[in-house]
Amino acid sequence: MEFPLKKPSSQSDTDFKKQLYQTEKMLDPGFHAVCFVIDPNRIADVKGKFQPVMSYFGDEANDYAFVIMTFTRNEDELEKNISNYINRKVTALFRFCKDKELHIDNKETPQEKEEMIEKMFNYIDSENEQKFTAYFSSRFKQQTEVSEAARKDEAERAATEA
Repeated sequence: MEFPLKKPSSQSDTDFKKQLYQTEKMLDPGFHAVCFVIDPNRIADVKGKFQPVMSYFGDEANDYAFVIMTFTRNEDELEKNISNYINRKVTALFRFCKDKELHIDNKETPQEKEEMIEKMFNYIDSENEQKFTAYFSSRFKQQTEVSEAARKDEAERAATEA
């Protein structure tokens, strides 16, 4: 799932939650992973950029959350190429994702990138196999569905009584 988070401050909290809710509805019964993609060469305000998503899903989603570092083949290469300053910016995100970090080097050939993507999917699948439920559905979605069902029932009762 991809969110237009280029400038989340331009979107109201309500609109943002509606967008996440609509995305979740399309992923019925829930999503298998939420991936935060970070280009270590273009880090600005990582925490601020992803905080609305982390807040929306809450800590219940962190079992399904992963960081994907682009332009890196592995953790050693990432450590070599980014500074402590950048590490501090992504700490909250890594903590939210329980340090589940994946890598893809965008400079590689299409075949090598396909292999990296396949490894990422396999890793996500293996992580999900260890969970009680292989997918996640947010508490907001569940609350909204209950509220919508209650409103629908109320409207039907009112129509029947009229």
